[in-house]
Amino acid sequence: MLERLLATAKTPWKMNNLQLTTELDLQVAIKNGDIFLCKRDVCLCSSHNKIRIASIDRFGLDFSSYICKNCGLVFTSPYICENSLPFYYNKYYHPLHFGTNKPIKSLFSKGQGLKIFNFAKEYLNSSYIKIFEMGAGCGTNLLEFAKVAKKYGIKADCCGTEYNADYVQYGNKKGLKITTDSIEEYVSKTIDKFDLIILSHIFEHLTNPTGTLNLFKKISHENTLLYIEVPGIMNLKTQYVYDCDFLKYLTHAHTFNFSLSSLRATLNYCGFELVQGNEKIESIFRMNRHINKTPSTQVKNVNYKEILSYLTELEANLAFYQSKNPANSVYNRLKRKIRFFIEKLTGEI
Repeated sequence: MLERLLATAKTPWKMNNLQLTTELDLQVAIKNGDIFLCKRDVCLCSSHNKIRIASIDRFGLDFSSYICKNCGLVFTSPYICENSLPFYYNKYYHPLHFGTNKPIKSLFSKGQGLKIFNFAKEYLNSSYIKIFEMGAGCGTNLLEFAKVAKKYGIKADCCGTEYNADYVQYGNKKGLKITTDSIEEYVSKTIDKFDLIILSHIFEHLTNPTGTLNLFKKISHENTLLYIEVPGIMNLKTQYVYDCDFLKYLTHAHTFNFSLSSLRATLNYCGFELVQGNEKIESIFRMNRHINKTPSTQVKNVNYKEILSYLTELEANLAFYQSKNPANSVYNRLKRKIRFFIEKLTGEI
């Protein structure tokens, strides 16, 4: 079915010297017990019925991916345990994934905050809103959101959390209220109720998403909007940042990989209903106390066959989909080679 994903030991992701060093350091930290790994035998829907679909991640690290035959959710096992995450994100995540130790202003794509505002604006009905972002990075999403909201006569009071202390310091210098507190610590301290909670490329990193969703209820009111964006597994044919390759899409940092259907099922069980969403995935949810919370053992959101069919067809025709990637043009390939050569000469990599 997906033989390359199960049989290969070759690292598909091209890495610079810092990434290669960080990868080795991470492996040592795991071996020495500085970072603990946990195994997941049961899906969020309580099903044990799973299929392994990949044996490594994009860095060639030994983190397998499984798909649940009950609900279609794709999850990573082993995964980095919750109590090891602050250390991991402070020391290893950013240099390994982005190839630099410096805070990256463009950690999120330029225009991401604008996009989130445009996606949510028709549901915002106040001239003053409180926003909370979990995993806020340097705060670029919040800054962009507040800037465009102001043009529409909306004042946005922005708060957030971020594990990486350097990123928090950068965001605070920009006037944002970001902290290194865990979500549990933050919720226990704040008295605020937020109008919008943003999880931009963070929900897939959570080890216990249902627990986090229940915490969000404590900082929400009845009209709070929850914006969730993750890289949708059913959108890979046009995901050029991963060169349309499922193996390049996979990373140990993503504990779960969602389709819109499996994301909706997860949120429904926690009492949130889908307001708007697509397979990219960009989505808005809100609490619904009357939603039918099907017991997790009975969740039947069986789209796993659809996902496997999608991934099998993608793998069979990978060269075709990659040929559509603008980055693979002769001109752009030459540009990358020249840049890589210059960076190597100047010692930047």
